[in-house]
Amino acid sequence: MARLPRYALPGQPQHVIQRGNNRLPVFVDRADYERFRHDLVAACARYGCAVHAYVLMTNHFHLLLTAPGRGALAKAMQSLGARYVAYFNRRHRRTGTLWEGRFRSVPIDCERYLFTCYRYIEQNPVRAGIVDHPANINGRVITPMRWGRPTRSSHDTSDTWVLRADSIGSSCTAQFATFSSTPRRSTKFDRRSTLVGH
Repeated sequence: MARLPRYALPGQPQHVIQRGNNRLPVFVDRADYERFRHDLVAACARYGCAVHAYVLMTNHFHLLLTAPGRGALAKAMQSLGARYVAYFNRRHRRTGTLWEGRFRSVPIDCERYLFTCYRYIEQNPVRAGIVDHPANINGRVITPMRWGRPTRSSHDTSDTWVLRADSIGSSCTAQFATFSSTPRRSTKFDRRSTLVGH
């Protein structure tokens, strides 16, 4: 039976999650993180996707991105997967699948869910016990989360993510800055409550 196409409206932000097979590491060292970032920039530039936030953990990653048209997200993820899996298998002398399955994507359908998703991505290393605050991510093995669109002029492994208020709207970015800096006791992610607006 053929796979059903994913629900995706052009210009609608998506929360994308991909886990390693059997929850095994998909990033072993800094070189793997850098190569993944390189491949992510290339795939998103090729298909016009805007990445608003991301975090690369040891055995999975999260992206918050917007694709410009129908099928662009799937093509970008397919391109990213094909490049990175071939690199990873060759470098680490392994064969077979790297990912648990197809990537998961959840449409962001309201502003509250967008902010919750930003916070969830930002807090992922904190919840995992890697750092005690999101600001302490720099210098760690995991790749720091960045905001904005990929730079289209360069596919190098330098810091190619920039803060671009226009990528999701300046008012939305300003509101998130306030939302993100507000102390919260719980950072538990509950998609169901945010979708219905509770």
